[in-house]
Amino acid sequence: MARLAVIKHTFKDQKNSTLIIMKVFFIPTLFCIIISQACNVSPVKYTSKNNFIQKQRCSFNMPASLSFQSIDTAKFEAEGYFKIGSVTSSSLMQIFIFENASDTADVVSRQKAALSKPTIFSPATITLDNIFGHYKGKGILMEGKYEGGIIKGKIKVFCFSDNAKSFLVIRQIIGSSEDDVTDFAEIEKSFKLR
Repeated sequence: MARLAVIKHTFKDQKNSTLIIMKVFFIPTLFCIIISQACNVSPVKYTSKNNFIQKQRCSFNMPASLSFQSIDTAKFEAEGYFKIGSVTSSSLMQIFIFENASDTADVVSRQKAALSKPTIFSPATITLDNIFGHYKGKGILMEGKYEGGIIKGKIKVFCFSDNAKSFLVIRQIIGSSEDDVTDFAEIEKSFKLR
């Protein structure tokens, strides 16, 4: 009989504990969810804080909404190739830094030919874009649709060269994300060869 009384008492304590947990945690959480939905609170946005990136061959500011993506270091020198992607979309910027001079017109022409294929990108317009931040070189901006003709996008190809070094930038905006354009523009305006 004493054992039965202990079991009943324990069950009653568990029931009270469950009620306390609901009152302390569940109900306030539910209230916050309802209020946030009623007020149409938008999801958390990334801050505009920039990270200063200093590499052996270049430096630039990179917004927190962008991140480095992995590269195949068996094929590419880690200080000569950077792949930077948006954390909120599929947009991408690739930067290649060469330790020699390049024929800028030839580099841009080859990249245009490689990218302008129906299986990759079908440009509707191609305009000259010969500036990347503080650098004047050769470049184009292609606007059109990616494979399948459904997703709109823009591809910028730019090449700069002096007598000793050069760089190539390929920036792909997928969809119509103005945030991505703004974020990649921050890299562009702060980019410096070293």
